[in-house]
Amino acid sequence: PFDIRNNGSRLETFVADAAVSPDKYGKYYFEVTLRSHDFMLIGWVTSQFQPAYMGHTGVGDDEHSFAFCGYNRRKYHQWPFRGEDDARRNRNYEDFGSKWRHGDVVGVLIDVDAAARVVRMNFTLKGEIQRTHFHELSASMADGGASDAFAVPFVPGETFRPGIS
Repeated sequence: PFDIRNNGSRLETFVADAAVSPDKYGKYYFEVTLRSHDFMLIGWVTSQFQPAYMGHTGVGDDEHSFAFCGYNRRKYHQWPFRGEDDARRNRNYEDFGSKWRHGDVVGVLIDVDAAARVVRMNFTLKGEIQRTHFHELSASMADGGASDAFAVPFVPGETFRPGIS
């Protein structure tokens, strides 16, 4: 087990050695048991992800990573750097999921569908699939309750690794 913390002054980032490759289609999953209820970014990173260990680039902060944070109930992808205007900043995250608490278990799923040429990512909190708040009702009616947190194009040879900041 790893003890990863956000001490408020910088993000520590952990990226697993094990990778999921679209060349090996299927469904993969990992879990994180929260030891606090604070701000954390939990999700997937591609092979191009470069964390800034002493800065503010964590999982979900760039185009090569995707994350869920239950502290503020948001999902992140391409979060802008400091100094960018609020209009741009507000386009790069979306209200998502439920508030997490100390001891909760976050599930992180990836479904590599080579036939459909898409990679889908979802998150669970205490065993329940998390959804975008605004689209929750329409998504539930349209597809029987399933809605992906992220769906990205299938790229042959690209890999995805579990990541936490």
